Amino acid sequence: EMFDTWHGRWVVCPPMPARRSGSTASLLPDGRIMLVGGYNEKGIAEGLLASCDVFDPAAQRWAEPNTAAPLARARWGHGCAS
Repeated sequence: EMFDTWHGRWVVCPPMPARRSGSTASLLPDGRIMLVGGYNEKGIAEGLLASCDVFDPAAQRWAEPNTAAPLARARWGHGCAS
């Protein structure tokens, strides 16, 4: 889901390509949102992610897999700035 600040309500979005927690999200200059790293349902011991997913809120769709290069090392709980 995504919060629509204009209308003050949550709206349904397409499911994420990779389930993740402990990731970061940054707004890109073109208005898309990049989710970076985190971990999946296997947890921080076995499920760390180096992948990045990109969401286009205007088009309401996720970019094709591997659109963004993965991190050199999987990580979670990190910071991210745009």
